Amino acid sequence: MALCLAGIALTVISIARRVPGAIVLGIAAVTVAGLFVPAGGGAMVTARPASLFSLPHSPAPLFLHLRFDFLHSWTGLHHALPIILTSSSSICSTISAPLSA
Repeated sequence: MALCLAGIALTVISIARRVPGAIVLGIAAVTVAGLFVPAGGGAMVTARPASLFSLPHSPAPLFLHLRFDFLHSWTGLHHALPIILTSSSSICSTISAPLSA
C-alpha cells in the first residue's frame, strides 16, 4: 500500500513539475522499487522475470476466433454500443482536428 501511495505521489509531483514522461517514469520507478520491497507472503512485490524478452507461447487459442454472435441480443448490443460509440467519436475527433503548423 505504501509503495502504491509513494508511486502516486511521485507521479503527481513529477507532473506538477512538468517532467516529460512523468507517468511512465512513475510506473518504472515503482516497478523497480517493487523488486526490493517484500510483500506479505515473503516474496517481493514485483517478481523478477525469467527472461527479459520472450516470444508468446502460441496465438492459436485466440487467432481468428473473434465472434459477433453476442450482438444478436439486446443485452449484447447494450454492452457493446458504448464502446463502439466511444471509439468512433474518438476517431472522428482525431480526423477532424485541425493540424497545427
